[in-house]
Amino acid sequence: MKNPFITIIIPTHNRAQDVIELITSIKQSDYNSYQIVVVDDASDDGTPSIINQTHQEVGVLTNLKNLGAAASKNIGIKKYLNLSDYLLFLDSDEIIEKDTITKLVEVLSRHSDKIAAVTPSVYYFEKPEKKQYGHVAVGLITGINYSKKDKHPSKPWSVKSCGGNLLIKKEMIKKVGLFDENFHVFYEDADYSLRIIKAGYKIFYVPQAKVYHKTPFYNKKQATQKWLSHAYLTARNKLIFLKKHSPCFLLSLLFYPIYIVFYTFKALKYQDSLALKEYWRGVKDGLKWAFSKK
Repeated sequence: MKNPFITIIIPTHNRAQDVIELITSIKQSDYNSYQIVVVDDASDDGTPSIINQTHQEVGVLTNLKNLGAAASKNIGIKKYLNLSDYLLFLDSDEIIEKDTITKLVEVLSRHSDKIAAVTPSVYYFEKPEKKQYGHVAVGLITGINYSKKDKHPSKPWSVKSCGGNLLIKKEMIKKVGLFDENFHVFYEDADYSLRIIKAGYKIFYVPQAKVYHKTPFYNKKQATQKWLSHAYLTARNKLIFLKKHSPCFLLSLLFYPIYIVFYTFKALKYQDSLALKEYWRGVKDGLKWAFSKK
């Protein structure tokens, strides 16, 4: 398919300036067959009006309450799937290079029908020569989140999972379905990746395609505090993910106390009692969800 038409879906919550910078980077792309859609998740920083004032050609869908990234992606899919050849999901705190979309499209377009989607490399915005992650996955027994070293720094290859940035064929979404809204945010992308694989299709990682993520690099304390702020969903969603995909969930539970000890240590170190409370609440709700499902 030559120059497939892409709908770029960007879920966001209270990141007005970041979204504007991402949109600007997309508009500087050397790929021109696309439309941009921002799904605003009940922001209170004026995101929709700012976009409408600065980038009137960008579509904006507004949630009346915070539904989470998974639901926001689904809202974009439902409205724009049949108007697109491919859909590209990007996180709102990123920017892309001029040729990122082109490189992703080249790989997805030239491979067989078994290739469902492609994913790029993610670098630190603060230190753009430093890769944050590329080929990422979650251990299905241990639950460990890890990023494998690139075996082919300039050559795409098939992977088992990906991060939040995903270019996917329309027909694959019709076969695999929507994102699982149980996750709200975090692990919904890993879950979707495994559902693609289980359906008999492939995801290719394209290391030459780059995005830059605005997450703290130099300030380690700030990075840890940002991580602690997601305590509830971090605890809960790992358990939901493992329940859905682990070949032996009960064995996975033997590893889970390691995360509890580690998170508790970090919360106490940074004197974040709220994070500690929210983490334990997430553990309780995650286990409740897991053992309520057959």
